[in-house]
Amino acid sequence: MFMKRLCLFACMSVVVFLSEASAQEAFWHLPHDLNDRNTTIIFEVDSTWHLIEGKTSGMSGKVYLADPADYRSVRVELSLPVSRFDTDNSMRDSRLREVMAAAQFPYVMFALDEVENVCDPVELAEDQGCSGVIKGRLTIREITKKLEFPAEVRRRGGAYIVAANAVFRWGDFGVEDPSILVAKLKPEVTVRAEVKLESSGEQTQP
Repeated sequence: MFMKRLCLFACMSVVVFLSEASAQEAFWHLPHDLNDRNTTIIFEVDSTWHLIEGKTSGMSGKVYLADPADYRSVRVELSLPVSRFDTDNSMRDSRLREVMAAAQFPYVMFALDEVENVCDPVELAEDQGCSGVIKGRLTIREITKKLEFPAEVRRRGGAYIVAANAVFRWGDFGVEDPSILVAKLKPEVTVRAEVKLESSGEQTQP
């Protein structure tokens, strides 16, 4: 009798676990870790000489639902190591880390607080998309500013592809102007991000 009860309890536990896991992935395949395999972040700064492009790596973070029953309650916590910013020029990268005081403030952080006007993922068919507005906080050199920018979501191959562009002034975060005589930098930075959210069974293994 004891073994039957134990088996019944184990079976019920498995059913509950699978139900909870299914519920967790009911919207946007969340929760989800963010890393270099599923997230791409590129930044651009124009100058009087040419457009400077860079990329990030070594990121870590997570995207989840504050309320599992509400597809609009998406939250993001993301950390980017300044030491891994790469503009394909070692001297320029060294100067970038210097003006951003990477030794003292080693990470750029972003937190998503709210998403407006996003569509219901259950109604999003394959190869269809929708747009929304992301509201969050960006922290550089321990200075935090609120940002608001558009984002698009598209369902492709069972995954959700999220693309967003944000523009801000790097001087607002206490970053020193790294311009040189022959190339004056423009005050705005454009950041382009793309995130691929797959179901747990579809995620690419490292």
